[in-house]
Amino acid sequence: MVVMLLDGRSSPGGAAAAAEHAAFSSSIGLGGSAGRAGEETPAAATAGPSLVRAMTEEQLTFHVPVPPPRPQSARGRSFGGNRRLGPRQMAMVPRRPPGPGMTVNCDSTTSLRRPDRPSSAGAARGKSPPRTPQPPVPAPKDGHDAMSALVLAMLQIYDYRSKGDVWVKLLEPLRSLVPCEDVKIVVRSIGAPREDIIMGPFDAESRPRARPIKLVEHWPQQRIEGHCALTQRICTIPSAEAERQHWHQYEVSNCGRPVNCESTPAISGPLLSSSSYLRCLVAVPLFDAAGTVLAVVKLINRRSWPEGHPRMEFSKADLAALSAFSAIFACVMPSPYLGLPGAAIPRRPEVQLWLTDDSIGALVRWQLQREFREKLVHEILYGSVEYEDEYAACRKPNQDHWNMLPCGILEPLPGSESYEPCFEYRVPGLQPGLRYAFSVRARNLDMDLEWSEPSYKLSTFLVPPHPQGSEAVALVPRTDNTVDIEWVPFQTCDPGLQLIEYRVVAMADQDEAIRDSLFSDGVEQVVAVFISDGSADREVATVSCLQNTGTYTFAIEARYPYLGTRSFTRALVSDKYSFPTVDLTLPAPQPLALDMVSTMSDAAGSPTIPGPLGSAVMVRWPYPADLTPKLILQYRTASLPMQESDPRVAPRMQISAWNRLMPGDGKCAWLRQANMSSEIRILQDPGLVDGRLAVQLRVVMQQDSAVSPPSSWFHARPPRPPEAVSSRLLCSDEAGVALRLEWRALPQDWLMSAAGLVESGSLEAQVGGGSGGQHELGPVSYAVCHDFSRGHGPNPTQFQVRLRFAAERAGAAEEEWEELPPQLLPPAVEQEPTAPLSRWSHHAWDLQDQRWFSRPDAVFEVQVRHGNALFWSAWANAGSVQAQVRPPTLAAGHALRMEDIRTDSVRLLWPPFQPSEEGLRDLEYRILCLELPDGGDARPEAGGRVVAWRTLDVVVADYGEEGEPPASLHYVVRSLLPDRRYLFGVECRYLGLPSGLAATAASRLEAAEPLPRRAFSFTVLPDGFAAHAALLAAPAPTAVAELAAGGSGGSAGGRRGGLRLHLRWRFRVLPPGTPVPPVLAYQLCCVPAVPDRDGALPPNVPLQPALLVERSRSQGGAACFTVDRNREGASAEAELCASAIETMVSASRLQFVVRVGDPSSNTWSLWSEALSDVVDLTVLPPVAPDGAVLQVSEELWTAKQSGTLPRRAPHAVEAVNLAWPAFQAAPGLAPEQHLQLFVQYEVVVWRVDPAASKLAEVQGLLRSRDSNVTDALVVFRQALQPGSAQAREVHRFQVPGDSLHPGKHHYFQVVARYFFPDGSPLPEPKEPVPGQVALVSAEPYRPTPRNPGVPSLEPFSVELGQTMGRCAILQLHGEEGVDDPTAITTDVAAEPLTIEVREGRSSAWASSTGGAAIGNESGEGAIVAVGSWTAVPQQAVQALGGDKTRLLVRDLAVQVCQFRVRRGVAESRPSAFTDTCVWRPLPLVGDQLCAQMRSVASGGRRPGGQGPLALQGLGVAMGVGADTTLFARLMWPRHAPQAIAVSLSKYQVRYRTCGGEWHDLPMVDLPSSDAVMAECQVSELQYGHLYEFALRLGNALGRWSDWSPPTTPLRLELPPPVPGRSMERGGLRVAVVSSSKVKLVWRPFSVPCRSERMEAPILLDPCRGQRGNVCADYEVIMHGEDGSVLAVVQREAPAVFEDLHSDNEAATWIEADLPLESQRSCSFEIRARLRKGAWGASVRSPPLPARMPSSGPLALTAPPALGPPPHHPAPREEPVAHLYPTEPIAA
Repeated sequence: MVVMLLDGRSSPGGAAAAAEHAAFSSSIGLGGSAGRAGEETPAAATAGPSLVRAMTEEQLTFHVPVPPPRPQSARGRSFGGNRRLGPRQMAMVPRRPPGPGMTVNCDSTTSLRRPDRPSSAGAARGKSPPRTPQPPVPAPKDGHDAMSALVLAMLQIYDYRSKGDVWVKLLEPLRSLVPCEDVKIVVRSIGAPREDIIMGPFDAESRPRARPIKLVEHWPQQRIEGHCALTQRICTIPSAEAERQHWHQYEVSNCGRPVNCESTPAISGPLLSSSSYLRCLVAVPLFDAAGTVLAVVKLINRRSWPEGHPRMEFSKADLAALSAFSAIFACVMPSPYLGLPGAAIPRRPEVQLWLTDDSIGALVRWQLQREFREKLVHEILYGSVEYEDEYAACRKPNQDHWNMLPCGILEPLPGSESYEPCFEYRVPGLQPGLRYAFSVRARNLDMDLEWSEPSYKLSTFLVPPHPQGSEAVALVPRTDNTVDIEWVPFQTCDPGLQLIEYRVVAMADQDEAIRDSLFSDGVEQVVAVFISDGSADREVATVSCLQNTGTYTFAIEARYPYLGTRSFTRALVSDKYSFPTVDLTLPAPQPLALDMVSTMSDAAGSPTIPGPLGSAVMVRWPYPADLTPKLILQYRTASLPMQESDPRVAPRMQISAWNRLMPGDGKCAWLRQANMSSEIRILQDPGLVDGRLAVQLRVVMQQDSAVSPPSSWFHARPPRPPEAVSSRLLCSDEAGVALRLEWRALPQDWLMSAAGLVESGSLEAQVGGGSGGQHELGPVSYAVCHDFSRGHGPNPTQFQVRLRFAAERAGAAEEEWEELPPQLLPPAVEQEPTAPLSRWSHHAWDLQDQRWFSRPDAVFEVQVRHGNALFWSAWANAGSVQAQVRPPTLAAGHALRMEDIRTDSVRLLWPPFQPSEEGLRDLEYRILCLELPDGGDARPEAGGRVVAWRTLDVVVADYGEEGEPPASLHYVVRSLLPDRRYLFGVECRYLGLPSGLAATAASRLEAAEPLPRRAFSFTVLPDGFAAHAALLAAPAPTAVAELAAGGSGGSAGGRRGGLRLHLRWRFRVLPPGTPVPPVLAYQLCCVPAVPDRDGALPPNVPLQPALLVERSRSQGGAACFTVDRNREGASAEAELCASAIETMVSASRLQFVVRVGDPSSNTWSLWSEALSDVVDLTVLPPVAPDGAVLQVSEELWTAKQSGTLPRRAPHAVEAVNLAWPAFQAAPGLAPEQHLQLFVQYEVVVWRVDPAASKLAEVQGLLRSRDSNVTDALVVFRQALQPGSAQAREVHRFQVPGDSLHPGKHHYFQVVARYFFPDGSPLPEPKEPVPGQVALVSAEPYRPTPRNPGVPSLEPFSVELGQTMGRCAILQLHGEEGVDDPTAITTDVAAEPLTIEVREGRSSAWASSTGGAAIGNESGEGAIVAVGSWTAVPQQAVQALGGDKTRLLVRDLAVQVCQFRVRRGVAESRPSAFTDTCVWRPLPLVGDQLCAQMRSVASGGRRPGGQGPLALQGLGVAMGVGADTTLFARLMWPRHAPQAIAVSLSKYQVRYRTCGGEWHDLPMVDLPSSDAVMAECQVSELQYGHLYEFALRLGNALGRWSDWSPPTTPLRLELPPPVPGRSMERGGLRVAVVSSSKVKLVWRPFSVPCRSERMEAPILLDPCRGQRGNVCADYEVIMHGEDGSVLAVVQREAPAVFEDLHSDNEAATWIEADLPLESQRSCSFEIRARLRKGAWGASVRSPPLPARMPSSGPLALTAPPALGPPPHHPAPREEPVAHLYPTEPIAA
């Protein structure tokens, strides 16, 4: 957020900033922000530039002047000091009814006082000690700088927006924003507010007054703050709404409290008087960013500042400032705002343990308050806790070591959006064996809620897997050393845990000897370990390699494989187990049915079974695998007996011996059912099947000769399939539709019959051994018959049916067969007694599943097969069956009749239908109804079928006691609408069939004709519809006289004049003979009779319905009708005014259609088919007489000759006078009627468009009164007062001149129309009628123009100021005296606008040529106009802006010129002179540059002392500062050498390195015009680079010159110092001070003022303290005689500019001390440099010879006068030393 703060410091730009601030305040609607006239402007309003800075709380303190204290009376301050309110002011104050214990004084000043409290200050002091008055609250003035206060308030609120005490921080900013007596804030609380704030010892009445912040859970609708929050708008007291709602009676403010009251808290703000009351109040809602109302601010009793005078209401500026405050507050406060009181997590989070096989987590669920439905960021804080008690979670645990888990933005759970949103999150990664607690919170980017209370503890201790209930271990032996251990899967502690790791431990007998023989390594041994998911019914572990002589006990241990403790928990222990020793008994092998085998697979190592399994015999093999090699499978067969010759001998079946099956005859397979497997054998020996009736099996053990019991006898082949199968549909009322299957099969006594044992009878009779049989059965036959009766024989015992729908079309894919469940064979159908005996039994079965018959006309295929206990036969085809039923029939010639037709009911009659299927007798009848549309008898159809049939009822015919159908059926249809037409039908269906099949087998009978409408209706007859218009008679002469005199008298008889329409028609009443109501209604529809201009008829316009009253009851004025009973019809008459139709119908010639209706039932007849007569609703207007001429004359302004026309006059014409004769009667109107009417004239002035081709064509259109005149525009129109047509005089009228456009052609037109004497106009044709002409002026009129205004010179903008070439900007003005600048360019478009230019020269040239000098406005000199005016080409003029009043003139050929504007013959006065281009100085080069720059820099003057010298162009030099800093100095003349029209005001410099890019410096103002030279110094340059400079100048109009050519290159470096000329004259001296020290003294080096590398000179700036020297680095090198360096000494000393050094500094010396070795000869070398630059040329002294230690120093008789240098602290006295040598040393 960027905060704009107005700096309070005064600055030169304060006025501009205040104006800008006022404009901004007015743009956002703060009307009072600009301050009032005459008030003092505060510092905030006159602030300088805006500063953007971050501020702390201390910097945001409001610094507003405190008003001086005002004197107060004993009762406190009153309104305006001691002034009392007048009666009018008191009437504006809302009155409050006196409360209990209050008295009301009815004087001019109302005061409320409690009797138990003193009203004086002294009495108040008697009860409580005096309270120190608080200083007044500083606040800004009324309406003054509200934006500053608003911005400051927002700055403080922004820092506290995320804190809970933001409401307290609002009190002072609001009081500063709008000064008032009290500020209260009502904050919405989430939940019931907590009253935990101690307010003090005062009573309950003072408590709400002193509390500035109030919390509410729900907004009260009856209070002003509740209404403000619910409607979200600002509410005020007083207002009309406040009076209706009585808001003032609920307000308890600080008003009325005593000044010195100890119980009143110290609230900042001005003190209130005891006589104050509620004058005004404003409530402002405060929103968050989402528009939710957070609080309502209430400001009570507005006061002015600084006087503190009370005001009766808040101003619009106050409301605008508060509205802006509320809007900005909404931008600052986040959404949702989490700082509302009571905002928290409402309850503890709920925690649930969440377990998986490999992790432990917690599912945390919590709720938020419904106010926070927006997306928030959720966080969870969790950690382990130590307390054991579950209720100890109420204590706040130590959460320092807890972990915080960010959840991100969560969506609420589905179903929780209606109340409190609920959230949940899964916390993973919990450790087992600990107790956890969880806290949650929500936050946004700005603030967050407090952490919730910790949840109840969640324990992660896991209960080990345990068995279910009292389950035990089951031990199942498999072999003599293998046992299977089975148990039910264990239960886990949580459904999320599926995996359990089991461990089986075997424990030996307690006998040590036996235990050692069993386990060599201990008592227990782990025998199995595995992981199971518990999906099996039982867990199985196989333990092998056991000793059959030992006793074992097995234990089952379990644990979770990936969670919890790593030790196993023992859960189950088996009983002691030992292998039993019993005799082996082999079970008998039993045959197995083929359909019982669900899945077969070959045994390991066995080959694949070839061939189909239908011819094989499967035997269950219940023997162990280790016993199978020792067993032999045997079989024997039984065959039918041969017919014996002696019938007395009982036949016996032939039994074979036991035969052995070879190993190749049986294949091993496995049978898997219900997750269990058993071994089976598939036998395919032909001896078992071919020619055998029954087969029996057994198993023999080879070694022990043990034999199993034999199996049951069974037939080894499947039964025969059904024979003679047929299928058909059966229908009945009870069962509906059924499929009947019939077939034949072998009977149950087939075996007896085939063996010849019985002739007839049942098998049970023979087996029972009764006397009915001829012979008794043998034991084998009995066993075979017994086993065959159990389903093992060749005869079937069950059957199965399968069906499928046939393909609907050829080539389509066939559907899958659906097999029905197998069923027992139904009983045999008894044959007829006469039928021959057969060896087959006949069976029948019905399929009643209705879903096979729900698809009408569908064809399905049926197959059936037989089966016994072992085999199924092949499928037998039963054919195809189609689900089709013949519909009921009706005899020909019968129809559906309608009788007893009533308004809302009708009776239907029809004959009964006859069923077409046997067994279907019950029929149902559906009564159908079809509602027909109003258009005709066509049925509403869609897709070829009727879709609007509606079933009214379903009825069933009653056949009576005898079962005979009735002769006819009937049904009464009720609740019909009278105005609708219906078609009825009856549909007959079978009652016992399914709905889909019954719908296809239905028959329908429809009525021949629809039921007509039965409502009361009318029909308009086509003949006798007449209409005509009549003009009312003229009113009485008295009324005419009154109207002519200006009165408003009405027409005769009180009826208004105009056209009246009379209409007559006839209508018929249906049904005939129906009584007609006395009041009917009629409606007319206007049909235009004349097409419009496009050739199309306008649309018909229906009029409003009107009453039609019977003639006997008509009171006059309304339409009436008369009923003709004999002719069964009625005739009606109506009259209406034509003016009522003109407003709705655009056509003037009309015809009418009519319809009649009943207003009570709102029923109408159809519109009449025949149209009425054509009626004309208009009257032609009067016309001008033949040869009439419209006379036109203009009247000019009387002051035109003086040249001072009115400022707003567009031209020189003051008015135009018109005159014309009176008009005559129109064709078709009688003269006497013309004289009875009034005539109104209308004068119209047309301005002809300049684009019009011919003026004569426009005049012709105006004569013909054509309204579609596109080439002219109406500029003036005025209607004259209507007058009597009897007047025969010339009419005159004056058109004001300001309505005429300058420079345009005008035509004057006079038209007339008729009026009735009562003032109502006669209707006229809207389209022009041939022959009707208007009176138009003969010649086009053009007003005399006025001269254009003088064009002014406009300044250039920043962009246009860079324009190249000679140009100028002109501002066009209106004509002279006219302020509108567009008057010359838009209104006067007949003549083109021309810009003319004239050249100007200097006054010197004018004096030489004799011209007159004209001074320009800039004062740069005198300019003389020379030459003539020349028009500027149009392509050289460019309009700037949309109004085209600001022009850019380009390509001017002169340098100084002036302009004028010409339009036709009018021309303006010339403008001031201006420069078309700006002068620029040219760079100086060579010696001229150095000479002029040094002369100007030294302050030289012109010859004769007439002033300082001036450069002849642009000069550049290098300046040197006192600290050796280098910069560029540019100088040029301040004024141009020649005279210019516009003064120079600015300049701009740019620079570049040679060959580089230009860098522009900012624009700078030139020095005052008194200066001769202008100078610019450029210091931001790099040392050692070569620079070029360019200059351009700008004048006062913003025009810039071209850039000057680059100056002489300036290299920004000084040449290195070199020994000066003084070195040749003893400038270097060597003085031997002692035997070990030598002193060197030399003159300063010289810096050349001009280097060979540049032409620009070097200049010094005396203003910067320069005295012709710079600081340099000197280096003294002492060389030995062999050239080696003995010592080096550096020091800093001045270096002088040789050409710029002053003479008084010539005595400067530089000294340096060096160590000296007396035994060695040496010489000295000195060199210098500037600013660590390059070393310059050096000077070297002659060698100094070696000296002996005994030699003394040389005496100096006349030492030179050596003075210390200016920058060295050496003394000026001469040094006493021995010098050698004494002669000067040449450099």
